Amino acid sequence: MLFPTVRVGLAAACGCRSYKRKAVNTHRSVGRLLFSSGTSLQEEPATKISPESLYDSSKALYNTPFVIFDTAKNGKCKLSTRRPNILTWYSCGPTVYDSAHIGHASSFIRQDVIRRILESLDKDLTIIQVMGITDIDDKIINRANQTGKEWNSVGKHYEQEFIEDLKNLNVIQPHIFTRVSDYIPQIIGFVGNLIKGGYAYPVSDGSVYFDTEKFGSRYGKFRQANSDSQEDEEDGTEFAGGKKSAKDFAVWKGAKPGEPFWESPWGTGKGRPGWHIECSVMATQIFGPNLDLHTGGKDLIFPHHENEEAQCCAHFDSSSWTSHWLHMGHLHFKGDVKMSKSLGNTVSISNFLIDYSPDVLRIMCILSKYRKNLEYSQDSIDNAKKVLKKFHTFANDTSSILDGSKPVNTTAEDAALWTKLESARTHLKASLLNDFDTPEAVKTLMEFISDFNRHHIPHDSSSSSSSSTNSNVSYELVLASRIFALEFLNLVGFQEFTLDSRKSKGGGGHEIPYENLVEKFVQFRNQVRSYSLALNEPDKQLRKQKIGERAELITACDNVRNQLLAENGVEIKDHGKSSSWSFTK
Repeated sequence: MLFPTVRVGLAAACGCRSYKRKAVNTHRSVGRLLFSSGTSLQEEPATKISPESLYDSSKALYNTPFVIFDTAKNGKCKLSTRRPNILTWYSCGPTVYDSAHIGHASSFIRQDVIRRILESLDKDLTIIQVMGITDIDDKIINRANQTGKEWNSVGKHYEQEFIEDLKNLNVIQPHIFTRVSDYIPQIIGFVGNLIKGGYAYPVSDGSVYFDTEKFGSRYGKFRQANSDSQEDEEDGTEFAGGKKSAKDFAVWKGAKPGEPFWESPWGTGKGRPGWHIECSVMATQIFGPNLDLHTGGKDLIFPHHENEEAQCCAHFDSSSWTSHWLHMGHLHFKGDVKMSKSLGNTVSISNFLIDYSPDVLRIMCILSKYRKNLEYSQDSIDNAKKVLKKFHTFANDTSSILDGSKPVNTTAEDAALWTKLESARTHLKASLLNDFDTPEAVKTLMEFISDFNRHHIPHDSSSSSSSSTNSNVSYELVLASRIFALEFLNLVGFQEFTLDSRKSKGGGGHEIPYENLVEKFVQFRNQVRSYSLALNEPDKQLRKQKIGERAELITACDNVRNQLLAENGVEIKDHGKSSSWSFTK
């Protein structure tokens, strides 16, 4: 991994001066946010943005090989970046007031698969991923009041639980986690800039609202993109306290009795961030005024992502902030009933993992397109297990063929299966480049496995048609087929299949002797090489003649060494009549 996973606050992320932070829990005591000496409680000065630093994200210049479905464009386009071979990515993380459920997990697994595909198919692309965690929110405050705990204690507990869930699900962690409570001074400064630009206005209770009328027709670009949009639970539609329009939303919320607060320059001088401003500030503090990719669940399209985009465009005086928006479909029950904490129908990640492996949930996710809803039912679980079983059977069968423990006969010339293998490899890669089409990729792999099984039929020991078991089997073809399958399964993040070590885990947790598989193949190659070089021929002239006649076999042995095995982490060294090998990764 290029960058370690870290949690970044103000000083670490931005190089700003240090400060001490103490938000108050007024249901226990009364206090204030304390800054280090020399830090004023006055509104921070507006950030000066030079014209040359402004950037229209729609004019990203560097195309990647990938085509994506961009929510903002409501169609497919090339995934592009602002800098060559650098992709900046912000992902909305959880509001940490309760345990995460498998609906959340499905979204993060899908984003994890996308990241793995990007990194695997474009080796030159460096991804810098940040995930924001909301640790101050109405729901967190309510949970703190219910349990008698401090709000920050509640947030830290569920934040750590969430990070542990990601590890258990084999989700690659972002390079940086950002936490809202670490960015309060920046949020206050961002809000101050919106007010100075005329895009936000304070009201008497200390709240500050974004002025959607001032922003004009640019507001609402996402609203029609998602039928699952949320209403803004935090702001409501009332015109209380000087709010100009029902569309206006809080960027800063005046303090209420019994709630934690920070000192601010507006109204009563006490308050906390609105929901939408949080991600805007955390993302721009890390990446600046422009972002390549923003992801989240499709329930966040409106109002959350709509408002993030509006705030940043207003703040930086630009026509667009994020180049590309990707949104994940929901996990729902039969009848299109969404899994939601508010509905009380969730299945926690920890409870799911008691009964099923993480790979069961992952295969469920990749059997449908990432932007489509995913049905959670016993039927879908059983189907996922069935697909996994086919993959495990193929992995075990190819291992057994290679070590000679599964006698098979081939039904046709190998050339036809070689052609199908090459076609499958090409089509699978094209599917992944085309909006991360994992269901099409899985379909391609499944079809190839069926072709492989039809080509290699179990040997009938009672039949006299074959005197030598596996004598006509191409071990090169078997190993190439195995590597093709396991390479894809490893690429999309399955834990039970790996080429990173000499052993692969099977579905029951047992280990398949991958080292033995390679050893057997290298021994076979050495036999072919010895024959092609006529090493046992004592007559030099006759040996030279035989080598010429067997030149194609020598070339095949070299190709296997230099391409097939070397590209998959196996290095072979030839030493006269013998060969040695080792893993390189």
